[in-house]
Amino acid sequence: EESETALEELTGHAEAVLRALGLRYRVLLLAGGDLGFANAKTYDLEAWAPAVGRWLEVSSCSTYTDYQARRANVRYRPEPGAKP
Repeated sequence: EESETALEELTGHAEAVLRALGLRYRVLLLAGGDLGFANAKTYDLEAWAPAVGRWLEVSSCSTYTDYQARRANVRYRPEPGAKP
């Protein structure tokens, strides 16, 4: 239920590290066709590498929403006897 918030927070932490290092970076939101099988949303963080003259991926942050829970058939009951 909070995967979107967690993804944004994780991406923010990765950005903070790159800023602290003084690196020039960019954040890319991957298109649906570029996502992995289970991914719902992915951000790639790339840093500029002047030695090679191109952007290099330094981090990738993804959310899988409820894929893992559905795949494992995991259920949660907020209280005994309640519906999952």
